Amino acid sequence: MSLLASRGEALLDFACYWLPELVRVLPSRTLVSQRVWRGGYQGRLDTRATLARHLNGEPDVFVTRARHRDFNLPENVFVRSLASRTVRVLDDVVR
Repeated sequence: MSLLASRGEALLDFACYWLPELVRVLPSRTLVSQRVWRGGYQGRLDTRATLARHLNGEPDVFVTRARHRDFNLPENVFVRSLASRTVRVLDDVVR
């Protein structure tokens, strides 16, 4: 407890400022998924793929693309693990 008392302000800064700031700027990658529809579609039409299907004799087929952000990068997993372990250790010390 004395360790926490001497570092209380630094821990508060870490928990209230630095950790949320780090989470805000975590890197991500964009994944593009393709979906095939029949008779109609929702989303952003992939005109090239749809035209190719129409020219191949499938006039009722539409292809769309959707973008998704993925945060499951190794450095993000590390930050999440570090934060959750820090919370567990602090919880154990305070109790």
